[in-house]
Amino acid sequence: MQNTNQSHNNSSALFKKLVHVYRDEEIIRIESGRSKKSSRSVSASCGVTLQKFFAKQLNIPGLIIERSKKGGLFAFSIHGKVFATLKYMTDIGYRRGDSFYEVIDDVVKMSKELFDVDADQVFIVVSSLKNSTKKSYVETLLEQKVASNPDFLSNRGLVQQFIEKYLIGISHFLNGRNNVLFMAAEIHPNILANDLLNKEMPPSTIYEMIDNYGWLSSIDELLERLKVLSKNACLK
Repeated sequence: MQNTNQSHNNSSALFKKLVHVYRDEEIIRIESGRSKKSSRSVSASCGVTLQKFFAKQLNIPGLIIERSKKGGLFAFSIHGKVFATLKYMTDIGYRRGDSFYEVIDDVVKMSKELFDVDADQVFIVVSSLKNSTKKSYVETLLEQKVASNPDFLSNRGLVQQFIEKYLIGISHFLNGRNNVLFMAAEIHPNILANDLLNKEMPPSTIYEMIDNYGWLSSIDELLERLKVLSKNACLK
């Protein structure tokens, strides 16, 4: 997928909405006196945000987007027929390296079992590579040393090489870039949400950075793929 740098593209719009989810959850955490954000609450809020976002941007008559209890998959259906599923992850977290392939395998299998959706109709969106990579694994895949994870994530050329090699290891898709979307490298919704609340930088600076970010994958292109799949479902 090609980067899009338009100031109001859908990648930027979605990322800002995710930042706002984490910001709002942090406010709730502070007010309730908890030491951490509630992962369940964050997941639920992200789910609602994603459902509203995709429903609005797709704007398909008769479209229904539901989230499954098993696996947290978003099922896109029209006239009772599920034509695509989507799994959202803020980052890979504890499933880094080769173990992320197991996540993809589970998502593809669940999509088939629960919704009779084939692999080419399954999409996975990961909002950030930050908190998603291991230095040793990056070096193994790139076949070269990197100074640190932050240095790697700030080097767009190395990040693109890593993603290309990473996606080659996925057996389910003809072109992994079409189905597995990593949005950003060095920026993360949770961290930017905390920066907003802690006033690490002016909000206008943070929003401008998001608006002008060179996204690794394009949500606009994902939306177009979903529209094509919905039309194909209507023809069957």
